[in-house]
Amino acid sequence: MRTELALREFLASRIAANLSPATIEWYKDRLLPFAKSCFNLPRRPEPVEQFLATVQGSPETRWDCYRALKTFFRFMSSRHRIPNPMDAINPPRR
Repeated sequence: MRTELALREFLASRIAANLSPATIEWYKDRLLPFAKSCFNLPRRPEPVEQFLATVQGSPETRWDCYRALKTFFRFMSSRHRIPNPMDAINPPRR
């Protein structure tokens, strides 16, 4: 599955769950760079770890990306029964 399509599906589910526009933007800001870096939705942790290693900014910025990815992959795993690579990734230091 293409990551961009998976991201659209995830964001649509957040809108349907009536999350605030600010929360939707928060997810977009953190997940769009990931979708651009991984054309196909990864099923292994290595591509996700490689992306997290490129996140610039404070430790809190990397933590935010980790949290967004964890929620995104939990949704995709539940919805499509795909492996969740975040299960094998330890959270970054804060």
